Amino acid sequence: MLKKTLIPLLLVAFQLQAAPKDTAPKLTPEEISKITRVAKSCGFNSNCCNSCKCFSCIKAVCAMIDTLVVNGNLDVGGDVTIAGTLTVNGVPVSDVAATYGRFYALMPADNPAPIVGGQDVAFPQIAGDLNNVITRFSSTQFILPVAGIYEVTWQVSPSTQGQLVVALNNVEQPETVVGRFDTESQIVGSTFIQTTGVNTILSIRNPAGNADISLAPDAGDTDLDTPVSATLTIKRVA
Repeated sequence: MLKKTLIPLLLVAFQLQAAPKDTAPKLTPEEISKITRVAKSCGFNSNCCNSCKCFSCIKAVCAMIDTLVVNGNLDVGGDVTIAGTLTVNGVPVSDVAATYGRFYALMPADNPAPIVGGQDVAFPQIAGDLNNVITRFSSTQFILPVAGIYEVTWQVSPSTQGQLVVALNNVEQPETVVGRFDTESQIVGSTFIQTTGVNTILSIRNPAGNADISLAPDAGDTDLDTPVSATLTIKRVA
């Protein structure tokens, strides 16, 4: 655990890392001397110390700090404000936390015709405020803006047996196929997919070569006064 005397040093390190190198504030000789005394009082020295449990390289702290590296847990007793980007394992935390989207369709209006083999299911509506960063390319296709790992979950209520599969950039992903044999249940899928480029196009598709699928307008309600939904949720997790 960091001693209280090292907490100001930690805050300085974050400030220095967040600022551009050519404008980063310089440590004065007095500050360097104080940091060195604090470091030595904790058993460190100005050489790189692999056994240090606070900083991976005390030498970088005692001189000009460009990067703060923490080995193990980082315990800080108060608030820490980061002016720049916090990166974990090479991934900006803001990119992961803010990438999600939820889309839906209401039957029969949003998918009125049978979905033939090789055709995508339409999810033309956005679920209120439950959408950020991930957007529609069309009513049937959705943009995954950055490379990463995404959790994809979908459900539809067909009136026929059939299958659905995730397609990425128009290529079906065979490990994501789900289906049903009878006509008394939904088709529900939940999977993780990984993209390697920007703006990957995702869709939920009736696999090429399969029979047509019709989405039921009356699942659970024979009076047809409550439209049945189909939903698609996409969330970036890494």
